[in-house]
Amino acid sequence: MILAIVIAAVALPWVWAKALRSLWGATESVADCRLIVAASTRDFFGAQAALREGASPEAGGCARLSPLISASANGDVEMVELLLRHGADANAAGPCENTALMFASMFDRDEVIRVLLRNGADANHRDDGGESALDRAIEYRAWHAAAELRQAGQVRPDKSLQLSWSD
Repeated sequence: MILAIVIAAVALPWVWAKALRSLWGATESVADCRLIVAASTRDFFGAQAALREGASPEAGGCARLSPLISASANGDVEMVELLLRHGADANAAGPCENTALMFASMFDRDEVIRVLLRNGADANHRDDGGESALDRAIEYRAWHAAAELRQAGQVRPDKSLQLSWSD
């Protein structure tokens, strides 16, 4: 029984990687798909293995969610740092021009926000709708993220400069 569980745990990332490629006609390599799955499921060791196999830290999944965006949304600081060390672009945009910083802001991932900002993430980037990471943090009532972004100097020049904690 234990052997079956171990085999399933080892094989699962490979199965998901192949499923991603077949379901969405992905152009990424199997290693890229494994990295996307590992980042989405907080599998640090699987991500390390995929990167050793040549996976690109810029690989985009079926919804153009890069491993960095997935890890940022999950609040996985170790994964974010790993991907940045391997060359992931802290400003790469996914769907609707949303960046990893915006996803971290929506889910109130203040520690990830600090890591992204230290690695050059643009706090003033705007998505297709003209919204910034700070706008997203306020919209999603992610107050720790909003405070972190304000501390980093982000302002809302087109809107009230006051954060409304009671919105």
